[in-house]
Amino acid sequence: MGKAYRCFCSRERLEKVRLEQRANKQPPGYDGRCRHLTKEEVSAKLAQNQPYVIRLKVPKKQTIEFTDLIRGKIKVNSDEVSDQVLVKSDGFPTYHLAVVVDDHLMEISHVMRG
Repeated sequence: MGKAYRCFCSRERLEKVRLEQRANKQPPGYDGRCRHLTKEEVSAKLAQNQPYVIRLKVPKKQTIEFTDLIRGKIKVNSDEVSDQVLVKSDGFPTYHLAVVVDDHLMEISHVMRG
């Protein structure tokens, strides 16, 4: 559905990007390098057995809006949200994905974290 994509970036590359962002006084986050790979590029990397993770494709240039029961209406610019990893290179979902799926399946309507 185009809402997620494979990311082939190595840990070393991601760490280098984070260091550069910090040096430039930018918030650290994924730079989207693999977000726009073509199907052919992805196929070639898969054929070479390059490890990858699956990242959420956060929409760009949108306002994400929701109501928090304690803080009220929250608005976030989607450009400030990094494309988070959903599935790790070992094929297992991250906690961030698994906990939401688990809450949904258990019909949990409210979550408070301390």
